[in-house]
Amino acid sequence: MKFPFKFKGFGKSKDDDESDEDDEDIEESEADGEDAAPAGEKDDDEGDDEDFDDDDEDDEDSGGGKKRLIIIAAVSVVVLAAIGGGGAWWFLGGDGGARPAAKSTSEPGVPVVSMAMPPKAGVLGSGGMSPPGSLNAINANQKGPGAGVVVPSVTVAAFATMSPLAPDKPLSEVPDSKLVEDSKQGPLPKMDIDGRAPWQVYARPSDAAEGRPRIAIVIGGLGLSRAATEAAINRLPGAVTLAFDPYAEGLDDWVGAARKAGHEVLLGLPMEPDDFPLRDPGPYALMTSIEAPQNLQRLNFILSRTSGYVGLIAVMGSRFSNEEDHIRPLLMTLRKRGLMYIDSITTARSQAAKIASAIDMASAFVDNSLDGDPSKAAIDAQLAEIENKARGNSVALALAQPYPTTFDRLAAWIPTLDGKKMALVPVSAIAKKQK
Repeated sequence: MKFPFKFKGFGKSKDDDESDEDDEDIEESEADGEDAAPAGEKDDDEGDDEDFDDDDEDDEDSGGGKKRLIIIAAVSVVVLAAIGGGGAWWFLGGDGGARPAAKSTSEPGVPVVSMAMPPKAGVLGSGGMSPPGSLNAINANQKGPGAGVVVPSVTVAAFATMSPLAPDKPLSEVPDSKLVEDSKQGPLPKMDIDGRAPWQVYARPSDAAEGRPRIAIVIGGLGLSRAATEAAINRLPGAVTLAFDPYAEGLDDWVGAARKAGHEVLLGLPMEPDDFPLRDPGPYALMTSIEAPQNLQRLNFILSRTSGYVGLIAVMGSRFSNEEDHIRPLLMTLRKRGLMYIDSITTARSQAAKIASAIDMASAFVDNSLDGDPSKAAIDAQLAEIENKARGNSVALALAQPYPTTFDRLAAWIPTLDGKKMALVPVSAIAKKQK
């Protein structure tokens, strides 16, 4: 076999002192076309293609030279495989362990390849936290409250400890054609001519005893993580209200699936925060820096994203909700369309609750955020606090994020309410009932 290159001085032994000289002889022989068989023997290469000659005599003459080349080639393959495997291991975030594939929702017979990629190692900030807004909040290096808190990676496996619930009674299919207004931006919700309002027609019926303190739980930010959204729909009771992010894809499908599982639905309404642009609510957020007609166009775009929701819940908005000249026209528009408004109380200066009460609008405001500190102990403490507020005021509303730890604590807490003579209700059941 001919080699177009030589490795000199690599892996020599004492028997290979003449290897350079032998290699030169081989090269000269090959250049002169001297590749004949020894006298008295048949040339095995006779008639073979010139590029694929395999001379046994050359094998013997080259001795250990060819063996070294084979060893070098084998070592090269091993090294390249190790480099490739190591690069893939680093890119995928290290040893994340095996992860079950997500359940396919495609048509039968259509193969689906699913790969859950864990976050890369070494992305923690100086305080030990993942980037702001991440569902993978890690406080492992932080001191003080929340130290050692780890919220599992938001994959299907992160919710594996929660069992799917028995199917709840599905809500009506949406949209109701009499509650839809056609517009250039898409279908918008509206009041029916007979006075029916979307916040009432699309509500989940609540038969909770009037004499019991009632607690509503809203899970916000859904639709962005498939694993978290499916877990909220299938592993939390239908009385838990689900709020979807307006920037999420496939909102019609998510809302349909949520209502089929018995969940009442809200739509997130992004608004300008005090620390904008450090926190950015997105390209269609309502802003104090633009004129009312442009804000109305943005509002209509958000309202047209899907149908079947009872109302909107503020996302950020600490600056916008503090400006009465901006928040009042917004609430008047939502009231006219028969929608409920939930103020997430991102600032104590919010004017939304006062204005909503003044115009007799279906509204509610968040009493507690359950998982600002996503540790189990902190979430349990917030759940105890929301119980106390419900006992004192008859109703209470808590907002939570789609964290695995939050779902785990809710799944353990909700079954205890009946024994405490309390009721879990959808958010529409506490409209205009808070003090």
